Amino acid sequence: MNEPFFNVLLSVTNAKNTATTPCKLILGYYLNAEEAKKRFEAKQRESVLGPSSLWEGNKHAVARQVYLPFYLFTAKINLRFKGTVGLKGPNEDSLRWLELHEWRERNGIVFEKSEKEMQVYGSYRYRRQLGKAAAVGPLVEHARSFHSPDVHEDQQVDELTMSPEVAWRIALSELHVRATEHACDILREDFHVTRVKDVKISLEVLEKQHTTVLLPAFVLDYTYLDKVLNCGRRVGQEYDALISGATGFVQAKAHMSPLRAQVYTGAVFGFAALTEMAIDPAVTSFTSMEGVFCLAIASTLARGAVHILEMSMDTRDQEETQLQEEMQAEAFNAAWSGLGYLSDELLWQLEEKEWDRWAKHDAWTEAAMSTWAEDLLSQQTNRREGMVKWHQQQSELRRQREEQMLRDEVKRRKYGGGFRGRVSRPSERSPRDYLGYFAVLGLQHTIAEATDEDIKAAFRRKAMELHPDRFKEGRERVTAAESFKKLQEAYQVLKDPVQRSAYIDRGRM
Repeated sequence: MNEPFFNVLLSVTNAKNTATTPCKLILGYYLNAEEAKKRFEAKQRESVLGPSSLWEGNKHAVARQVYLPFYLFTAKINLRFKGTVGLKGPNEDSLRWLELHEWRERNGIVFEKSEKEMQVYGSYRYRRQLGKAAAVGPLVEHARSFHSPDVHEDQQVDELTMSPEVAWRIALSELHVRATEHACDILREDFHVTRVKDVKISLEVLEKQHTTVLLPAFVLDYTYLDKVLNCGRRVGQEYDALISGATGFVQAKAHMSPLRAQVYTGAVFGFAALTEMAIDPAVTSFTSMEGVFCLAIASTLARGAVHILEMSMDTRDQEETQLQEEMQAEAFNAAWSGLGYLSDELLWQLEEKEWDRWAKHDAWTEAAMSTWAEDLLSQQTNRREGMVKWHQQQSELRRQREEQMLRDEVKRRKYGGGFRGRVSRPSERSPRDYLGYFAVLGLQHTIAEATDEDIKAAFRRKAMELHPDRFKEGRERVTAAESFKKLQEAYQVLKDPVQRSAYIDRGRM
């Protein structure tokens, strides 16, 4: 475990800061309201099923000029990383995967405020995904010192209510992604390969600074008839969109035109009917009335298909998201309850899942989001402090064990082979496979001696034996799926040397 990674977040304070802070810089508008509306309409028309116009004729549509507050961070980091690279095999189409066990380093990497990842929306007024769309990247270099006359009467100014600590945590999340991409690029360049996988990184933040800026945006509020009731009737639903006043980037929901979707679907049915008539001459005996009747049926089917499609899209997305979250939470809970410890990788994934709730709760009030974000940051900081203490305790246990072994060796040399040493402490007893992880892999008799290669080989062997696809539908397949799930859970813990060591140490208690 690389401990400096934990210090990335521990440098923040737990004090809440909800005071309004004036921004130091401001960037003027590059677009006017009409250009922003055109960008929005063009975005909707990117899909063939998109509406031709959402703005014209919509009496509920409103465009507002709003200056959004942003934190601009500059950070200098040390990056440690390792992974698996794909080397060319004996055949041109084959790859030989080489796992790198040693950490590689790149020190003094600087991420500037001109990078979008280092520009964080500093308010809770708008949804996180909506607000971050106003980031401008390198254009921020054109920002000037802020003075009140820079803002016109018809322009609103969103307040800077987010604390610098929460903003830095969000920037750190983006920084982690960028650093991972950077590590992948380095591995490709160093090994002259195009494929890398399983890249793990560890960050140590050496320096960080921040300033604040007001960035221009257009917030569009509108109503669209795309909410379908169970009876099939459409009702209006309120939406908002954001267009950057500098870059013209559009963040908005992609809508589907029911009429256009019905026409396209009906055309498909009609084309299928014409094709059938061309293939089978008997079909051409249809009367014109029969043709009209078929087209009417096709149109009805098309309208029903559009209705079902709209109703099922949101349901499918929600089910898939919920399933992924449940699987992820189950893995986290298993590791945490079994070890009282999570690796860097799992801990980071857990924290990202926790922050993702922010983006999914559109109905939260500004005050509720602020309280939740500050409390979550405090919880995560306390958790990482606990992890650091855990590491310190493990290091102390190892030191005591080595000192005791040295003392026993001195006594053996002094008193001869008859010296048996003192009664072992719990940390020196034979390990117990208390969760059955080694037993699942068939390594219950070699708990302390099992190597990385032994565990990998055992997992591959058991995976082939227990994979659900090898069994027919029925009880056997259900049992195999449960066993395979337990196998994956055990392998996730035992494949990591640090987690495996923690599991073995706990088994000695």
